[in-house]
Parts: sequence; structure tokens; C-alpha cells
Amino acid sequence: MSKNKINRAAWLGAIKNELYAKNYHTALGLANKALLHKSNDPELQRLRAIALDGINGIVYSDKAWYNVDSKIARNSSKPKKETAKVAKRDTLQNVHKTPVTEEQLKNTVSVNS
Repeated sequence: MSKNKINRAAWLGAIKNELYAKNYHTALGLANKALLHKSNDPELQRLRAIALDGINGIVYSDKAWYNVDSKIARNSSKPKKETAKVAKRDTLQNVHKTPVTEEQLKNTVSVNS
């Protein structure tokens, strides 16, 4: 980050790593430094607020872990649709049975060494 101070992804990654490790003071320092270079970034401001809350004793997981603009946040309420083919394949009646009969099993020889 010292070489490219305007790399938003690097700042976000570093701050989130510190928040995940519960190093709220370090995360706050990184957020403040990042906001010096990118002052109007709402995600950096949100992470700074989370770091301040962490210092004051509010649990980080209560504030949500995902990015505000991520696809995960937008699609998390949509349940996954199960296809009929997958549901049909998992039923006990559709388990593939081997064509071996008892007669064939009696005629086999096993060698133990």
C-alpha cells in the first residue's frame, strides 16, 4: 500500500483483515489513512465506523461482513431452486442396482494372500 496509496482494493482488504482479527485500533488507523487518499469512499467510511464500534465494544459480526455493493448482499435473499432432476436422483428408489444375482456371487472365487 505504500507504493500505490490510491489502490482501493488493497485498503479495503487490509482493513477487513484487521476487523476480522478484531484488531480494531489497527483497522481504525488504516481506515483513517485510506480516507486521507480517498475521502469520499462510502465503503471506507463504513469500515471506519465499524472499527470505532469495535473499539466501543459493539461486535463486528452484528454490523454485517459483506460489502455493501457486493453481489452476495444483493442476491442473499433469493433461495436456490432445486431442480427436479437432482431431487429425483437422490431418492432411494432411483439408486442404481448392480445386475449381479446370487447365482453369480456363489460362483466367484476369492484369493487371500
